[in-house]
Amino acid sequence: MSVRSVASRSTAGEAAYEFFRMANAEPVHHEISLADEKDQPSFDVESKDSSEQAEQPRSESRQSSISLKPLPPADADRYFANRPQRIENITKNLQSYLIPQDGVILNAFALTEVDHWNHERERVALVCQASLLVVNYSFITETVVGEIRRVPFKCLGELITGPITHPKWTLLYKRGYPGLKITYHRIVGPSTSGEEWNPFARDLSYVIFTDHPLSMKLQGETKPYSVNLFKDALLAACETFKGFSDAPHYPGVKEEDIYVGVSVGLTSLIINQSQMAFAKDRGAACETFKGFSDAPHYPGVKEEDIYVGVSVGLTSLIINQSQMAFAKDRGGIHF
Repeated sequence: MSVRSVASRSTAGEAAYEFFRMANAEPVHHEISLADEKDQPSFDVESKDSSEQAEQPRSESRQSSISLKPLPPADADRYFANRPQRIENITKNLQSYLIPQDGVILNAFALTEVDHWNHERERVALVCQASLLVVNYSFITETVVGEIRRVPFKCLGELITGPITHPKWTLLYKRGYPGLKITYHRIVGPSTSGEEWNPFARDLSYVIFTDHPLSMKLQGETKPYSVNLFKDALLAACETFKGFSDAPHYPGVKEEDIYVGVSVGLTSLIINQSQMAFAKDRGAACETFKGFSDAPHYPGVKEEDIYVGVSVGLTSLIINQSQMAFAKDRGGIHF
């Protein structure tokens, strides 16, 4: 038999899209505390130099655009964040993770985080009286499964709203829905180029959010999944917050493109298309055979080697290792 090759099956682009159907991985448990009230100074907001912005290439019309699709009830119910009381339980379940400097929880949102390598992840954003908490939260077990990033309001820099863009020549799709970039001040300073090139870096000086897919569901409440409503709630909390003085620390707000400098991003194509980092009921690839009559068909049985003529098989490595065709409680990838 002849050996099959990936090139003979499809073009390079089609092969890349076969990778989309990955499943879950084990979560990594760790916590990041960006800042505490007692050891972070207050900073003034500094705008980025316009010359630096001009040096960053922006996406052109060559880039294909995608938008969030309306979700009928059956599709929306596949997200565990849409199950009864899941959003309402966030405040109760995360109460023990607050510190006195946070104050009480004012609003809870389920959003999509876009990291510096364009990976989309389901995250919970808590707007408290004096801080913002970004939580790696499982809507299946309703527990914290990874890091908690705490950003006191007095450390907020800018809130940037606009489309998320990529370099001029890129394999990535342009998102047709809004983005929100929140910058903040760290003790060690802004994010370095080394951190930007490190796909595992988490403690950056900014976080990027966009709408959760459930913001487009056709029935039920959509407010907890909207990035624009999250921005409004965060700004309202900042207006009432008072730091070291009677004047509240209010972040700068502006509209411009949110640049994510990823050109190829094969891993993000896989993760984002399959929504691996979202808690969903994925099920298994199952088919039930029904014959033409009530009498069963008994096949012949024999023993011999079973030859599968695949040499490369990148998609099978992904599918088999993650056991995506098995009915398992997967949730989302917690990374």
